[in-house]
Amino acid sequence: MENSPDLLPDDVAALRAELIAARAKGAQIEAELAVAKAKASDDLAVIARQKLRIEKLERQLYGPKAERRARLIDQMEFQLAELEMAATEPRRVCRRPFGLSYAAMAGSSSMA
Repeated sequence: MENSPDLLPDDVAALRAELIAARAKGAQIEAELAVAKAKASDDLAVIARQKLRIEKLERQLYGPKAERRARLIDQMEFQLAELEMAATEPRRVCRRPFGLSYAAMAGSSSMA
């Protein structure tokens, strides 16, 4: 149907029928538009929900590892400090002959 006034029917009943059909088509188009908008809104909600799930999973996946690395570094630094302290302490020198036990050395010194 074209909008040219020459192509419109002169009959009032025919004009009413065309008007009703045009309104029905307009209502159908509005309904389709509303469905499309709802779908787009739903898609955006799904996208936002998926992003949130990904962020939570990344925190679960990488968060504890980062904390674990920090604890391991702290533990290694503590061990290093202990080793440095042990290295700076004067050492006791054991002057026992190779192969003799302390008991044998104690017995030989009491004999002398």
